[in-house]
Amino acid sequence: MSWPSKLAYHLGAFLLNLLVACLGTRLVVTPFDRALKSADIFHVILKSDLLSGVAAFGLGWFVYHTRGSVTAKWVWIFGLCFFSYGAIHFLQEPISSSVLHPRPRHSLYWEMSGLGCRSDLDSCRDWGLYTLQLLRTMSFSAGAVCCTAYSKSLRSKRIGQGEPSRV
Repeated sequence: MSWPSKLAYHLGAFLLNLLVACLGTRLVVTPFDRALKSADIFHVILKSDLLSGVAAFGLGWFVYHTRGSVTAKWVWIFGLCFFSYGAIHFLQEPISSSVLHPRPRHSLYWEMSGLGCRSDLDSCRDWGLYTLQLLRTMSFSAGAVCCTAYSKSLRSKRIGQGEPSRV
């Protein structure tokens, strides 16, 4: 296989893994999200973070176990770059000094963690758009890396016992 076709293959696999990490996780989480009702916005955020992290980890494990896609381990890089883009965008935003719409400047943590969801819709948007995607891509990659380590430990155990490697 020539290098342009290898590049296209790996780029396509990376994009597919990225879609599974972000959209696939959302599809897995949605039924549980609806079943576990929360009245407080902080509980909603915590529930979404936990469900997304666990679901993305499981999807990363499953994708690596079934397809052996090496690019699944590197999806976190896109999540980190996308989160960094959102953080830089927030830090470069001019401070609004309108009398009608006063919006005090908050910390980056307040803006991106969802702490400001109760009083600021932009904070909720930033949490859902940037932070949640970072969590999903990092958990997806962590699942793939853990699957790799687990497979290697099984393989070394079988080889040590004299059994042929089937993993």
